[in-house]
Amino acid sequence: MARLYPFVVGLLVPCLQLSAQGREVPAEVMVDKVGYSHIRGFLERTTEAVYKFYRNEIAPQNYIADRGCLFVSSKDADKTVLLADDPQLSLNRFMRPYPLSIEDGTISIRMEAFKHERGDPCTYDKGDRHYSTAGVDVKMAELDPGVFSSPYRLAGKDGKLWAEIRMRYGLPMPAPISHKDHLAINDVSKVVEFSSFVQLPNKKNLEYQWEFQLEGSNEWKLLGKTISESVVFFPLRDVLKTPIKNTQLIRFRMKAISKEAAGEYVYYETKFTPEAPEFTNASVALTPSCSGTPTGIINMGEVKGVADQFAYYVIKGKTLTEEEKPDLVGQEQKIKWGTIHNGAALKIEGLATGDYTLVVHNAGMKVGNTFITQAFSITQYPALTIKSSEVKEATCSNTPDGQILMETEGGNPSRFTYLISPATGKQQSSGRTVIFSDLLPGIYAVVIKDACNQLASRDIEVTRKTAQLQGQVAVKTEAINEFANGALNVSLENGSGKYRYSVWSNNVMMAEKETSSPKFIIDRLAKGTYQLKVQDLNTGKCPGWDTVFTMIARVIASDTASSIKDTTNKNEQQQWSSMVTTAKVSVPDVRRSVFAGDAQAKQINSFAAYVKNTPGQKRYYIVIEKSKYEMRVYNAFDNSLIVTYPVVFGSNELTEDKMTEGDRHTPEGEFRIIDKKPHDKWHKFLTLDFPNEASLEKFNQRKSNAEIPKDAKIGGEIGIHGTQATEGTAINRMENWTYGCVSTKNEYVDELYQYIPVGTKVMIKK
Repeated sequence: MARLYPFVVGLLVPCLQLSAQGREVPAEVMVDKVGYSHIRGFLERTTEAVYKFYRNEIAPQNYIADRGCLFVSSKDADKTVLLADDPQLSLNRFMRPYPLSIEDGTISIRMEAFKHERGDPCTYDKGDRHYSTAGVDVKMAELDPGVFSSPYRLAGKDGKLWAEIRMRYGLPMPAPISHKDHLAINDVSKVVEFSSFVQLPNKKNLEYQWEFQLEGSNEWKLLGKTISESVVFFPLRDVLKTPIKNTQLIRFRMKAISKEAAGEYVYYETKFTPEAPEFTNASVALTPSCSGTPTGIINMGEVKGVADQFAYYVIKGKTLTEEEKPDLVGQEQKIKWGTIHNGAALKIEGLATGDYTLVVHNAGMKVGNTFITQAFSITQYPALTIKSSEVKEATCSNTPDGQILMETEGGNPSRFTYLISPATGKQQSSGRTVIFSDLLPGIYAVVIKDACNQLASRDIEVTRKTAQLQGQVAVKTEAINEFANGALNVSLENGSGKYRYSVWSNNVMMAEKETSSPKFIIDRLAKGTYQLKVQDLNTGKCPGWDTVFTMIARVIASDTASSIKDTTNKNEQQQWSSMVTTAKVSVPDVRRSVFAGDAQAKQINSFAAYVKNTPGQKRYYIVIEKSKYEMRVYNAFDNSLIVTYPVVFGSNELTEDKMTEGDRHTPEGEFRIIDKKPHDKWHKFLTLDFPNEASLEKFNQRKSNAEIPKDAKIGGEIGIHGTQATEGTAINRMENWTYGCVSTKNEYVDELYQYIPVGTKVMIKK
């Protein structure tokens, strides 16, 4: 008969769930067989054999019975007990688990086996006769994790009492789950990689089970089993199964498993946001802006995604990275913003010339930072000019069949307005071409205005095909007034070859002559005023005054000669000139109003004047350029320059960044004003946040690169301040005298102190 005293508290699976945190795992021992040979009892011929198992570090006299004690009683002199064959015994063949250090990594078990003589068989008694003692040391690296080993035989020197045991160690809890590259997980459209690790010397045949649980559900679903300590999955395909419109909270967990055991779970919780929207157009349509007026347009076409609507905004210049969140952009940085419905076209108008970034993300409070960006630039329409002009001559001076054809280039082609002066004839335009028709000969002023109110103008003369009769007259006079010996010497141009000459005085014709000669002398004229009239007798196509040359000539009491052209034609030209001038003045010149605005802006020559003359909310930033000895204050809303101050620094080596405390160099980088206070020596002091995180990073990197001593200090107390009362001229001399601060005149510091708030950004560059 064999009896087995209780050998363990608990069963196999609960034991493995006692997996220790950190650097320990539970170690277990299972007895497969016990046996003895050539042992016989003295009285009833019954042998009572005792087998005790415990950790090697526990001395026998301090042995605690419930750590493992087997009591076998039999009349057989030779006995082998296979514990697994007896259902009752098989439940109690496990040694109580104990914590095993992973660093030590050795399972050490001691067996004592003896023939029992008296007392409690499982309590040590010096009267008991010991036949066998044995021990075994097994390294964790020799065992597969979570799996019972092959049998180890324990027997004393004489070999009469022996046992076979198997051992294993449990699986530890994995390290916390991490995400690859330590990026925030938020986008269901991106592949995600989780990883963890199990600290064991041997990971043979070990697997890792990954599971997930959706928000609002108690069910854990299998994500996958891996032989490596990482898992790669696509949230929308492997977890969510369907597009989501709002942020979804998901829990993940992982545990190590072997053929026989499983470790504890380690948990990770994160949120996934819907897929980012997308632009449907392959290219972006951009419309330039007018100079001085924000009229630029970006047309992205339709925006589609899983959300019902999208939010958008435009910022100037800066491009967001995937690590940034769009809701961290302050409202004051946004040039344009709004929302659109899914599938609607996104068109943004009213943009000035410059570089921009468009940000589109899923609208609503639970969308995280899933977004797309589009960088773009709005250019300026070029200047409007007249590319070419052509004139079709009029047939005669009184036939309105002349024509002007003009073509423009540059400007805003969306709309052109055409003006002609004198206002006459007809006008027809198409695209960049305009035709003025039904024009009489003469000089016309043409003014063209585009949609940006840019102007282009040109004076154009419409000529005639048939030249008008013209002439020159030389007047000969005699000094003695009573003699009628004055003369008119006439020379004609453009005539046909048959003329009638006549001279009139006080509306009375005094002489008349028909001749084919273009040159004619009318003499025997006394002192007085005469009207000369020459008529071309071959009228041709152009009737009327085109064939007549007239002029007024005065004969006086001295010799003189002059060249006089047709007064009728001259008077008409003067009349046209007056009309053209009037037309030009009546057309507004928008460029002049812009120039006037600039002149007015130049009158604002101080910060105080700007604040006084500029209404509305104000926000500023400061740029300090060491190489130029300048400090410039800008309007943060439109990046326009407000005022420039002269400044000086510490060291004359202006190209050097601050390296260490005491080098007198002025630090470079982006800082903030964190305090303003009066100063007993330097008038007023605007303190900068030096050293900030970026400054410390550069400083530590320079130490690592051995650019500065390891015991160097970075310094501090950097700011913008004035001068001592008598040292203001140092600014005029550009004399660098500070310990690394930025110094300007006291009256300028007063303005900064009054109008620049704490928190203002300050950029210092070479």
